[in-house]
Amino acid sequence: MVEHKKQGNNHVIHVKNAIESYVRGDEPSGQPAAVKTAEFILGEYKNIGSVRSKFDFNNADSQSDLTLYLNTGKEIKVNLFTVKGNSDIQPKNVGAKSFISKYFLDESLQAKFNEPMEKEYNQYLADLYEYKTGIPTTETSRGDLKQLHPDSDWKFDDEDLNEIRDRFLFSLRENCFNLLQDFCNSNPKLIENAYKTMLMVDDFNIVTRLYPNGTIRVEKPDPTVGLLFKDIKVFKSGGNTVSILCGSACLRLRFKFESDPLSSVKLAISHKQIDNLVKFDEGIRSQNLKTLKIASKILNNILPVDKDNKSNAIGKCNEALVYLELLRKFPDTIQVDSEYCLKMLESYAPLVKPEEIEKLKASAVPTVDTIIGMMNAKYNEFTLESIQLVPESYVADKLDTSDLQLNIRHRNTLITENLSLKAISDNKKVTLKNPGIGKILVTFFPLEKVVSDQLKNVVSLAEEQFKAGESTHTQCLKIVSDKLGELLQNAAQELLRQGIENLLGKPLVITTVYNEEKAYIHERQPVSGEIKVETHSSSPTLAWDGSKSQISLRVKFSKGQEKHGWSSLKLAVEQKIH
Repeated sequence: MVEHKKQGNNHVIHVKNAIESYVRGDEPSGQPAAVKTAEFILGEYKNIGSVRSKFDFNNADSQSDLTLYLNTGKEIKVNLFTVKGNSDIQPKNVGAKSFISKYFLDESLQAKFNEPMEKEYNQYLADLYEYKTGIPTTETSRGDLKQLHPDSDWKFDDEDLNEIRDRFLFSLRENCFNLLQDFCNSNPKLIENAYKTMLMVDDFNIVTRLYPNGTIRVEKPDPTVGLLFKDIKVFKSGGNTVSILCGSACLRLRFKFESDPLSSVKLAISHKQIDNLVKFDEGIRSQNLKTLKIASKILNNILPVDKDNKSNAIGKCNEALVYLELLRKFPDTIQVDSEYCLKMLESYAPLVKPEEIEKLKASAVPTVDTIIGMMNAKYNEFTLESIQLVPESYVADKLDTSDLQLNIRHRNTLITENLSLKAISDNKKVTLKNPGIGKILVTFFPLEKVVSDQLKNVVSLAEEQFKAGESTHTQCLKIVSDKLGELLQNAAQELLRQGIENLLGKPLVITTVYNEEKAYIHERQPVSGEIKVETHSSSPTLAWDGSKSQISLRVKFSKGQEKHGWSSLKLAVEQKIH
């Protein structure tokens, strides 16, 4: 049993025993916290005839902690909480697979949440298996992993394991946030009902606060103080939490594992009363100002590092700098994760030339102006409620290349705008995606595995020829490119159309041309007309709409050819800027 749960159960038993002692006319002995809690309850209800704890019932988990039987014949349900100091109370820990149907009373939306959760959990198990064995897999089970790790003390105790956990919990939080937005937009009454049920508004709740100096304070919280179901705010914080702000009352939903990596996935529910909304808003502005100051300090103290392939670093710096410029323009917006942007700058800014950093900083201004112009044209009036840089490795849907999420309110409707941010030096081509060569046909074009295997076999053959000195870098690229072009030429038109749409991606693309300090909205146009596959050197090209629209698939090595031998092959999916 988890230690804090064990302590909570013991507290319930000790409070029950103390109440029984008082009812008998005896002086209770035992834990001071339990005695003080019992005295508080007896102060509220002076005519208690008897008391039972949830452990006196067969179905303990479905009972309140205590049931008081008054001499009047009335029964009072009591929920007990113990917390350290002024910590928030956590009323419930519920299963992630049942919280929507239980509290929001919607079985269909629970199924909508559970379907991707199952896929993401299977991926989580596969990641755990690879972590334990070093062997990649697509299928495994909890039973397989328990055989690999039979002891019961497996903990989240290293960086790699924590990242696997965080990636999974992040995906749950994102799905939950999207569903809660839908609730607010379509049926806010469900939010109200769920809020009251989760926080047990109609029950008798007792909080016992334990302070380091030995002080014990018992109180009866009122979660309805400041509760207002108008202009409900839903926002994310950290990597696994969704908050629902109703007036000055804040309900927090945090996804977590009950204990070890193979334990149940739970939703921890907690409540926080915001005593002063003005100070709450001031705290948001203060945090944003702090982020901007730290970012400025990082940029002013860069120690450049020489690196051949810096294109990814330029892209990451562009994302961070656009994010920071949005914070300047919208100082009241909530940051989902204020640390992530700063970590990106610390990691990638040293890899970019100082003069390029300055150009990216300057270009962030017109880029944000372009984004705001697009939003004004689309919504006329909007409020930017929260902003989030999306960690690439945490995105389960590989077709979703969002770098930035803007969560806005438009006419009391909550909307998420997903943007893909690109940075190029000149006004020529933008790289839409950069997948590994082995993933292109499986992930983006729905071709059969046997077709994808043909490409993999050619890649393996090219690698053998290169290592044997029979082919150069350039010749290998030509061999693989020709095969890719051949396979695409033989594909059906509908498969090509779907592949192009997948390569173009779901989010709107904002391209920054940093040498010119300009930005463009890369509008996604329908893929119409006949699709032609043209093969040119190492860049097969897909053309449609009478060749007015094109994307090229440039085969390249992942590392520089001059300093490295064979490295994995990638595809630069490129489109011209018009």
